[in-house]
Amino acid sequence: MPETDDKVRSLGKLQKSMADSRSLLKKHGSKDQSVIDAVNALTRLDELVVSPSEEALQEIGVLFEKIRDATDDITKIVPLFADTVSQLGEWLQWTMMESSLVVGKHTIEIEPIETEGYILDIGGGGEGIIGKLNGRDAISIDISFLTHQDSDSLKILMDASDLKLLSCQFELAVAFFTFMYIENDDHPKVFREVHRVLKDGGRFLIWDSRIPESFEDKRFFVLPLEILLPDETVEATYGVKLDHQSLPYFKGLASRSDFEVAGEWEKEEIFFLELKKLPPDNVPEIS
Repeated sequence: MPETDDKVRSLGKLQKSMADSRSLLKKHGSKDQSVIDAVNALTRLDELVVSPSEEALQEIGVLFEKIRDATDDITKIVPLFADTVSQLGEWLQWTMMESSLVVGKHTIEIEPIETEGYILDIGGGGEGIIGKLNGRDAISIDISFLTHQDSDSLKILMDASDLKLLSCQFELAVAFFTFMYIENDDHPKVFREVHRVLKDGGRFLIWDSRIPESFEDKRFFVLPLEILLPDETVEATYGVKLDHQSLPYFKGLASRSDFEVAGEWEKEEIFFLELKKLPPDNVPEIS
């Protein structure tokens, strides 16, 4: 089977390239942390790329982002490293795509958000869209950040389900295609934490995508997105495992978390939801 043979050859070539880069980096003996991290990542990747599971592919994606960010510096030591990273990226894209439900490219236009005070940017560690829009008025929290981000937001490593922030501090919180990367079991925790840190009447803005729970034999969902900002266009591809979410799903979470819906729209696979924190006196009783 030619296609299977091509996959085997591609994997073999990738494994050899990773092994050669790892060997050369070890031989160089650098004590730089980025080099040590790259050696450890290549060692782990060699184990993961053989018949990867869902969880393994997600870990491979995280490791790929880390070594890709260090490519320029490490290539000065081992030029082969750039080719290794390129091969890994191609292999990861190929592997993900054949196991994924890929929807058509969507386009979204977004302007700077008007608000008083700081914006709590939940999951702003990727392209940093809210930071690009609102700069230093945004406080971006995430469990990791891409090192090539060029936004001016304040960046803090923090878990959205356990915010290390005082209660009632923010007028506005946002989640720009963030919930799709958070386990569904943790969604209610994030809603509770955002509700806690918002002032009464504070707003919670959510942009995200509809994702089916299952689709044929696919394991992942991929959304290509063109993001039109006032001064630039950002091309992004969001890929996650299949796990149901939708606009009605988030409206249900909102209702159970003492938010009211202040606005919404839906366009093909993507949607927007504006929520408002209910003050204690206005929280509906649950019979």
